[in-house]
Amino acid sequence: MKRNLIWSLLTGVLFGLALPPWGLGFFAYWCLVPLWALLERTEDVSEALAWGLLTGLFVSFGTVPALGFAGLPDLLLSVVLSGLYFGLYAAAHVFLRRRLGAAAWALLPLVWVGVEFLRTFSGVAWTNLALTHMHVVTLAKGIPPLVVTLWLVLINVVVYQILMSIRHRARLPYLLAAILLLFLVPFCLNRCSTPKERDLDDGLHVARF
Repeated sequence: MKRNLIWSLLTGVLFGLALPPWGLGFFAYWCLVPLWALLERTEDVSEALAWGLLTGLFVSFGTVPALGFAGLPDLLLSVVLSGLYFGLYAAAHVFLRRRLGAAAWALLPLVWVGVEFLRTFSGVAWTNLALTHMHVVTLAKGIPPLVVTLWLVLINVVVYQILMSIRHRARLPYLLAAILLLFLVPFCLNRCSTPKERDLDDGLHVARF
């Protein structure tokens, strides 16, 4: 119980600091790791729902300074609603892990993205993971925020797997290569979306003409 509370609070602090107004985006690369450590110790779906809700409340309250609600009732309603989405993910996480075992990790990033998609249309998108790295959306023009969310969740998955594989060194090189490739993705997208110097010269030539 005490350890789970620490994991939940740690996720709330890291996630909250990664979001506006604090904007410490580095924490977004591993803010889900404590939550997953908690959920991997949880066998009951309803218990996972409760821990997810509590974690979501920690995250939401950490971002309250960035919110501009007119009154306390609206603020509390939004905080609780945001927490419920964290609870929904947590329940799905434990359900899939119990049904699929380790294979559930192939689906869990998509589950997180799906929950964030639903949260976007409920007025509590201010706790979306993509908000920690909106500069990536700016650099790679045309990339939807949910793709940024998927990218961040995949980094969290690899970080979690690295921590869980310290005793199994045979997997570490592959995991380290995976996280390196993930960090290169925004750079590659930026390069692909930036007009080439030759194209710019041609455009200037046409403009002068």
